[in-house]
Amino acid sequence: MLLKAETADYASKNGFSDCASGFFLTRRIWIHLSRRPTTLPNASYDDFDANERQRLREFLRDNNGEKALMDLGDEDFDKALGLVHSSPEGLIPTVAGLLILGKEKRIRELLPRAGAVFQHFAGTDVLANEEMPLPLLKSFQALLDRFRARNSEIEVAQGLARAAIPTFSEQAFREALVNAFCHRDYTSLNRVYVRLTDDGLEITSPGGFVSGVSRENLLSVEPHTRNALLADVLKRIGLAEQTGIGIDRILEENLLYGRPGPDYSESNSDSVRVFFPKCEPDITFFELILGYQKKLGSRISVQSLIVLSAVLFAKRLNFSGIAAATHIPELRLKRHVARLVEDGLLEARGNGRERDFILSPKFYKAQKRVIEHVRQAGIMAVKNEDLIMQLVREQGTATRSDVADLLGVSLQTAYRLLKKLVEDGALVREGAKRRSVYREA
Repeated sequence: MLLKAETADYASKNGFSDCASGFFLTRRIWIHLSRRPTTLPNASYDDFDANERQRLREFLRDNNGEKALMDLGDEDFDKALGLVHSSPEGLIPTVAGLLILGKEKRIRELLPRAGAVFQHFAGTDVLANEEMPLPLLKSFQALLDRFRARNSEIEVAQGLARAAIPTFSEQAFREALVNAFCHRDYTSLNRVYVRLTDDGLEITSPGGFVSGVSRENLLSVEPHTRNALLADVLKRIGLAEQTGIGIDRILEENLLYGRPGPDYSESNSDSVRVFFPKCEPDITFFELILGYQKKLGSRISVQSLIVLSAVLFAKRLNFSGIAAATHIPELRLKRHVARLVEDGLLEARGNGRERDFILSPKFYKAQKRVIEHVRQAGIMAVKNEDLIMQLVREQGTATRSDVADLLGVSLQTAYRLLKKLVEDGALVREGAKRRSVYREA
């Protein structure tokens, strides 16, 4: 992937050289950051910080990186990771090498916009506005520390116990932050921004999506990166995903708790912006998925989770609606929907392509929302009597108030409908007057 640097003057001033594929020095220059390293000739091996190499080794150890690297001496270690390039003048740091091992002063001189900023707002009050230290791993850790300090927990009932669930998934935050550092445009004048507001958490990185990638195809497109060497280093030390499933992990961590997925809608050609809204988890949905995974003996697929999440928030969707909400290719989507219906997580109503889908009755019963389930399931029904009978079967009994709520009618109308079902022999009435309940005959 080709990257724009600021100007030819900037390149000349900072001594970029043609180490691998060359630079095209017009009014703007292009830097090729592939696995063939782009070096910084104005930098020297002395610009590396030994403390940062130790930090890198610790990241490698703690994140299950390539263990064989741990046995290498410093120079061999740096060469193996592509942090330096051998030349007749000696070892020259690559851009990736300086970003990871460079002394902060030298990074700011040679890559002046490589940093990140953390901001925390409460309404219009600025609680924090800090530029993070460099190099990259140090910046990553500083941002993670600030996130952890402010990531409050929500206490929810889970059966007879209570559980504390963080407001934001740390795993999702880590994955999104790694993506921001790994795929950003390091020639841009902007920095990575992490913003915490009353509405949620936002991470913005300079440069739009890499060519061929869009917010609609994030799940299906082959992994792309601007900075292949940097991405390779982060993968080998275990910080970035080896298999291109970082986006899957971000989605899974949010959708599993019945929360909306990350929002990329404000991304443009200049920046990628991912927003995690602040909202309470849906524990019933979470327990439904956990029960399903236990039955499967494995994790639910991210695509299936996306489908269930779309139906959860819309309450009722046909196949076209699910396709529009999920951006999953049609053939793959058909398989996931069919499997979810077969396994009882989705309920299908109607016939053909335009049939509607709602969540399993298990979900509504667990939330004591049987009336809502019957309403959603019976929207296409012709007879009110059928809806009433379905409610009685699912709930065990029904009252006038239940029927009025279900059908959106008055208590008097609900009474007349129930009375007719009693006269027809479908229901029996128990109790007197307004305290009456109705059961299936």
